Amino acid sequence: MSWFPLSYTVPQYVDPNGVPYSGAVLKAYEAGTSTPTNMATDYTGGTTAASFALNASGFPVNGSAVIIPHIDRDFKLALYPTQTAADANSGAIWTVDNIKSIGATFGDLVVTGSESIAGALVVSGASFLYGGATVPVENSDDNSSFAASTSFVAGHAPITGVSSNSDLGIKVTGNTTATIAFSEVTLKTALGGQSVTVSGGSHTLDISTTGAGGLDTGSPANNTFYYVYEIYDPATQTKNVLATATPGSRRTEGVYNGANMPAGYTQSGLIGILLTNGSAHFLQSTQIGREVFYQTGIACVTNLTPLVASLTTKSIAAAVPPMASSASGFLSVNTYSGVASLALSVAADATGLGLQNTTSGIPTSSGIVIRCPFRHLPMDTAQTMFVAYTDTQTGTTNSLTIDSFTF
Repeated sequence: MSWFPLSYTVPQYVDPNGVPYSGAVLKAYEAGTSTPTNMATDYTGGTTAASFALNASGFPVNGSAVIIPHIDRDFKLALYPTQTAADANSGAIWTVDNIKSIGATFGDLVVTGSESIAGALVVSGASFLYGGATVPVENSDDNSSFAASTSFVAGHAPITGVSSNSDLGIKVTGNTTATIAFSEVTLKTALGGQSVTVSGGSHTLDISTTGAGGLDTGSPANNTFYYVYEIYDPATQTKNVLATATPGSRRTEGVYNGANMPAGYTQSGLIGILLTNGSAHFLQSTQIGREVFYQTGIACVTNLTPLVASLTTKSIAAAVPPMASSASGFLSVNTYSGVASLALSVAADATGLGLQNTTSGIPTSSGIVIRCPFRHLPMDTAQTMFVAYTDTQTGTTNSLTIDSFTF
């Protein structure tokens, strides 16, 4: 049994003229009834009484000690002029009924200003109001005090799929397997939905299987990006991973929105992206945080047309997924003789967004390789970048290679 104070400061009872009700008696009843209920002198409930008298200053006392009366339920409170009147339950100065105990659960909670809740908030009703909006409350079997499923959570929860300390790591370990490790990650039922932060550990993903720990459906496909989600079952507090070939929305911290979520799993967050080769085997890669590094760079374009004087679009879809936010790699030119200088440029669009370039003088001898490395070039258009170079030699070998991408 828990005992909660009638107020957080010592209550003082005075008449309409501000004169203390010296000698008056405070008595409690069960809410909505005439059945008396005991009050306690503190939260332990060790000392209880049917009523408490007021001293000359109008403060409730136990003997001579000023107290804050405590109660263990919803109640009705009455103030009587004398102990005799209180014992007879007759002639009350005033009566206030249906008072919620401070520690009681609320049916509907209305927050009209800025509130700070240090402990657990227990909401037993269907909703509470926040910023003028009604926020429905769901039962929560995870480690949250309560769960709300609208923009209240979306505005105050961490971003879906984000791990703490950027320590998320995914490493390809076999043709169809990868290991995944993190300290903790935030998952949601949907973007803007109920969130949960789960502690980490390690998982093994195997796309030769289906269900939790494998593919959501089907078999591994050639030259395909697989999107890896951490998934969570709140009823059993079980976490696992799930891979799908269906991408989420570009530039969003996605949740799994396919039709094949394993039974019981309701919350998810995108944590990784892996690519298969022409044999439906994972390309060797390592993901650190939200950046995926290929063990061997992928040449997206080879034998580029000589002399591209202005920034021209090139597809890098072979190495970069639709939701990538940036790409890193190099533009390479293997020169022949007779070229005095060479300029190479890469950018995110035709106007030069995020421009990165290299200019080099070239000896008369052939076979000189000039590279323009670029790092975190923004993907202003999905899977696309722009290049320019001033090489005029028709026999020159030019290529565009991607080493890594972020998402």
